[in-house]
Amino acid sequence: MKPATWQCNIKVIEEQSNYVWVRGTSGRYRFDAKVYRTGSDYGIRKGRVSKLTVWIDADRSNRQSCPHWIAIYDRGWDIRPQKKYRRFVEYIIRLLDALPPEDLEPPRKEDPC
Repeated sequence: MKPATWQCNIKVIEEQSNYVWVRGTSGRYRFDAKVYRTGSDYGIRKGRVSKLTVWIDADRSNRQSCPHWIAIYDRGWDIRPQKKYRRFVEYIIRLLDALPPEDLEPPRKEDPC
């Protein structure tokens, strides 16, 4: 995957007082991350991302196909990205670390009254 094609769609899937869980996509790539509102001792390089899972979606035409795990970080690297995926994983980390706080708010439900 070339840097010019790295466009990510990110949405908040769960919100807590000091962090959010986000889910993102970029082509066949998927990722989930726990992102703190400020840096964390548990974060990647003391940043805001304390948990990150990156994978390539399974081939939906083949029911036997499983996702291909690219990287898993859970307060430490469980699966480090291979060299061919490192730049993409670094891009995701930088993108999530730089997200403005207002982008980490889930959509508000309309008040019917």
